[in-house]
Amino acid sequence: MKKITLTGLLTYGFSLILLIAVISILSLGLFSTEKNTEKLFNQIAEIGITSIEDQLNSHLRPINNQLEYLASLIESGYIATNDSPQFNKLLQGTLAATPQVVGIAYVDEQYFARYYARDKTDVFKDYWRDNPLITHLLSAQETTTQVKWLDPVYIEGLHASIIQAYRKITLPNGKTGLLLTGVTLEKLSDIVKESAKDMRPVIFLLNSQQQLLALSSPDYHPGRFVNIEHPAPTLANLNDNHPLKAIWDANQKPSKWLKNPSIKGHSISLDDNKWEFIYTDYAGFGHSSWTVGIYFSYDQYADIEQTFIHLLIASCCILLVMMVLAVGGARFIGNRIRHITTMFAKVGQVPLTKVPRLSKQPLQELDLLANAFNNMLDALQSHENLRRLFGQYVPHNIAKQLIQSNGTLDPKIQKATIVFIDIEGFTALAEQISPQQLITMLNEYFSLITRILEKHDGVITQFQGDAVLAVFNINSPAEHANQALTAAIEIQQALSTTLFCNHPMRCRIGINSGEVIAGSVGAKDRLNYTVHGDDVNLAARLEGLNKEYNTRILISEATHHLAPDITCREIGKIHIRGKQRVVSVFAPNYDRNGNASKQGYVHQTADEY
Repeated sequence: MKKITLTGLLTYGFSLILLIAVISILSLGLFSTEKNTEKLFNQIAEIGITSIEDQLNSHLRPINNQLEYLASLIESGYIATNDSPQFNKLLQGTLAATPQVVGIAYVDEQYFARYYARDKTDVFKDYWRDNPLITHLLSAQETTTQVKWLDPVYIEGLHASIIQAYRKITLPNGKTGLLLTGVTLEKLSDIVKESAKDMRPVIFLLNSQQQLLALSSPDYHPGRFVNIEHPAPTLANLNDNHPLKAIWDANQKPSKWLKNPSIKGHSISLDDNKWEFIYTDYAGFGHSSWTVGIYFSYDQYADIEQTFIHLLIASCCILLVMMVLAVGGARFIGNRIRHITTMFAKVGQVPLTKVPRLSKQPLQELDLLANAFNNMLDALQSHENLRRLFGQYVPHNIAKQLIQSNGTLDPKIQKATIVFIDIEGFTALAEQISPQQLITMLNEYFSLITRILEKHDGVITQFQGDAVLAVFNINSPAEHANQALTAAIEIQQALSTTLFCNHPMRCRIGINSGEVIAGSVGAKDRLNYTVHGDDVNLAARLEGLNKEYNTRILISEATHHLAPDITCREIGKIHIRGKQRVVSVFAPNYDRNGNASKQGYVHQTADEY
């Protein structure tokens, strides 16, 4: 059966469609003007209000979630509220998760408070017995255990007004406590200003219809109007000619265009101009609902109808011209599509993610295009699957070289730094947990180790049970010893702050620099890329020496000389079993933040190993 050609369909179809379009536009233009204006108005109202609420939710809801999370940890007894590093770290970590808050405080039943400020590293301790708000919140009988928000209050120490959120806590011993945090009015205004970047209307946020919590005007700064007696600006603080000041005037009229029953709105005539106010109640923060809304002048949208008429006339002219060009354009498009299908069939090796195949097409040209596309897709998907699976079992840079050299890599001798990593107490840990949990922990652990090693250009050549063998400088002439030692310190720092299935994991690391033989080893049809040599064995033995000297990282003298910028302490000199030479052993000085430190280290001399 002969299929209709795309050229013929476009020739006659374009002409008919364009003619119908001209007639339809001319007949429906005037009628649609009013409907479009009404639709535009409601879109502005709905999209504007929704985007503001979404923006506020994205900044304020996480505060509720963090307080609830902290409360659950404390009330369950998982975290003690005493002045411990663990509790301090937990509250300081909350500040990192909620950058919009100014700080967080915990007050116990005796009114002793610990305050964690965002811009301070120290914990501030105080006695808040004389604070009437704290006294009231601790003594009040709460009917629910949920996060609650308060009205704005001026904080002298911050020189700013904040809206506070609090969560009352009942400790396992029956005592009560209080978690407090807050958002400044300046931050709230920054949030609505960010929402208003792509909007012509001005955004406002009111409390009790009079307190001005936020305003998106660029020149508005709430700090100019607040003090202890007046913790939040009011509409009265605005200039006399400011339109928002007249929002609740008695001469307001219902909005003509607003059709959404969940959104309120009215218009006000002010200084020969008409202003439209659109707003809704926003609950969940503060003692009462906030009023969130937008306002704009009709002058900003007065050109919509005139623009629509001009576009209507221009569209008619363009459509008439297009009808003349339809025949020639249709033939040109058909010929170009045939050319594109030929080019698609020639594509061989193009990176492409998985996409669905094209089905049979009713038009001849599109059917050719679909067949060519599917042939190309088969070849590309097969190639991508091979590269992806290959990359999971061979280091990426090695896999790239194997592909470029058609699967052959000649052995070579090269100076490199070898890193041997082994989990501390792995056998005991494996006996305590299930096999499924053990595999999950190992996968998470190896993912972290791999990410750090590859970040510093290390190549993992083997996973041996719970051990990792990595090499630096196999493929790039970098400062391999410095990279290896930096990666090792970063691994220790990461493990000290990371839990794997709620279990901590520690490792021992041995590092040595020297000549290695890198190449493929194995059977003819099953090879493994790895490194060999005495210097590889020495790195493994250094890892084991960590047990004897209560260290976590030991490096050889060769590595120490190649990384002079990293401060190390000498452990001593060891005799290598089976060798005549003596090797000096060093341990890097570092703290949890990666800074040079000698605290807690004692010079030792190793016995023969």
